[in-house]
Order: sequence, then structure tokens, then C-alpha cells
Amino acid sequence: MIPVITLSLMIALAATMVILWPLLEIKSVAERPKDFFREFDRLVFEKERYLNNLKDLELDRSMKKIAEKDYEDLRSQLLSEASVIYRELEKIEKEYPILLQMEKDVQKLEKELS
Repeated sequence: MIPVITLSLMIALAATMVILWPLLEIKSVAERPKDFFREFDRLVFEKERYLNNLKDLELDRSMKKIAEKDYEDLRSQLLSEASVIYRELEKIEKEYPILLQMEKDVQKLEKELS
């Protein structure tokens, strides 16, 4: 008799898990977009930061504020670090091409407003 009750409880528990599992997933799916967009925004910010740093470095070089060796070292370091950001962005943009279009639209609007 006890094995039958135990088996019945196990089946009921399994059925309950199957029914409730999608409800438990809703919370984690609902949290993903916030984290995803936060990460995308962070990557876009980092990309812009590296571009600005490279422009500043080029300006310093043209004004002879930095030695050629230092320029080459810093440029190499910035490009290496920026390439990591670009690869992460490319990965996201391949999965979600709409984000790439949104970013271009925002940049276009920013240019029009400035």
C-alpha cells in the first residue's frame, strides 16, 4: 500500500512541476529584456568611448603631444580592447538585427538635432 501512495505522490509532484514550470519561466524571461538592453547599452557606450579615445590619441599625435612609440603602444592597446567590444556587439546584432537599425536611427537623429 505504501509503494502505491509513494508512486501516486511522485506522479502528482511530476504533473505539478510540468504544469508550473512555464509559470516559473515567465519571471526569468521578463527579466531578460532589461538585462539584455542594459548590456547592449553598455556595449554601445564602450564602443563610443573607445572611438573617442582613439580620436583624442590621433589629435595628441598630430599636435606632437605624445611620442611616436607611446602613440603606437596606446593605439594598439585601445584597438585590442575595442575589438572585444565590437565582437560582442556583432554577436548581438547578428541575433537581433533590429537593434543595429535602431542604433543607426538614433545616430541619425542625434546628427539632425546637433
